[in-house]
Amino acid sequence: MKTIGAMKSMRLRLGLITGLGVPLVLTTGFFTAGTNAGIACNTWPWVGDNWFISKKHFLPDIPVWKNFVENKLVT
Repeated sequence: MKTIGAMKSMRLRLGLITGLGVPLVLTTGFFTAGTNAGIACNTWPWVGDNWFISKKHFLPDIPVWKNFVENKLVT
């Protein structure tokens, strides 16, 4: 009986992860494909050597606000 309860709990957790995780991954993948981000950063989920965009990814020769519009790696 204990194993049935443990399996039911595991099944519920896996269903929750699948129900919430898969749509999130698919949605972010659609946005990534739409912006051609795979060309700018093809090491997904890493951005170079980091998990997230850091200060070194911004182009220093243009204003910070323009980085969000013109820098393919940041957008």
